[in-house]
Amino acid sequence: MKFPDQDSTMGPHQDWTVVDENLHRSLNLWIPLVDVDDRNGALAVLPGSHRVLVRPRCSPGLPLGGRDPLGDLAIDDMTAIAMSAGDVLVTDHAVAHASRANTTDSPRAVIAIAAVPVGAPLFHDYRRPDDRVERFEVPDRAWFRSFHMSERPARARPMGIVPYPPDLPVTGLLRSCRHATRPWRSSATPVPAPAPELSVASAGDRACMLRDPEQQAHLDEHGYVVVDLLRPDQVAEVKRAYDLLDHDMEWDSPFADGFHTTLYDNRLEYRRAVLDTIEHAFADGMRRHFDDYRVLFANFPVKRAGGAAVPKHLDWTFVDESKCSSATVWCALDDLDEESGTLGVVPGSHFEVSFVRPVNHRDFARTRPRLVSPKAWWCRFAQVKPW
Repeated sequence: MKFPDQDSTMGPHQDWTVVDENLHRSLNLWIPLVDVDDRNGALAVLPGSHRVLVRPRCSPGLPLGGRDPLGDLAIDDMTAIAMSAGDVLVTDHAVAHASRANTTDSPRAVIAIAAVPVGAPLFHDYRRPDDRVERFEVPDRAWFRSFHMSERPARARPMGIVPYPPDLPVTGLLRSCRHATRPWRSSATPVPAPAPELSVASAGDRACMLRDPEQQAHLDEHGYVVVDLLRPDQVAEVKRAYDLLDHDMEWDSPFADGFHTTLYDNRLEYRRAVLDTIEHAFADGMRRHFDDYRVLFANFPVKRAGGAAVPKHLDWTFVDESKCSSATVWCALDDLDEESGTLGVVPGSHFEVSFVRPVNHRDFARTRPRLVSPKAWWCRFAQVKPW
């Protein structure tokens, strides 16, 4: 119930964590009993924030040691949703929401219902006096009717300390949320010979591949991210395994002189040996950084000394990008910089690509206007180390 009061604003916040959100989602059903709009406190939400603000939400409040980006968020940055009496607004418990003051003469009555999947274990997170977050398994839904918000939960089984992610500035929050809900459709000037258009899923609709939410947000926003994948001993192991393979190098690549990739070798058994070698060497690092993925193929791109530059290009289409996305893991086995041929990327260019990239079509000419326009893009060369 929100009574008429100029000071009745409810600031941006998230609802408590009540399930393991790696396995389940919990929902809030917000049902106004009167028509609501900006004048009497309609709910405002920050679209995409449930994918960006991945953190435990605890009582009696968030850890004090960091700065909550929602504290700097203005309701004007959120989307207010006008509703008629009896409508229901369904929100993920992790989505940030708020409501303006009720400036009318009548109370604003609302019913709020929390819903969880049948059979999902229930949890509650508590901020301890030492500012760490402790998780408790809750026996049943009746527990929520009698617990004391400011006290350490009683009659609940301690599960241990829950990691709390680093602070995210409000500017980064808004930018990540925009890209988490932005459809990947091109707004660039049409170019000759367009390929079939695709409907490309927003970052918010696609399953996350990286376990670290900050790394995933960077990948969603920029189209690339650099992570520490292999230890020095693992790099040495890959190099030894590479030397044992039966290579048949051909340096007249259609991409560039002095460039070879094992993927184009015609020997099936050799390509299988390459895949087995790479999958074995990378299994530990991939498990640590990636979630819910499968390896499609793997190869060794090799550039000999004096090799020419590989032109700007796009990788093939491998999946239905209206539903999911694919990614390349490009791991350096030597320290690289621009002089030695490190990878160059066009940050954000994945938002400008909404067409099929076929195997048998060289798209350099058609994509060049999008990739080299000085007004639109700049090419970033990341200095890459093998660990």
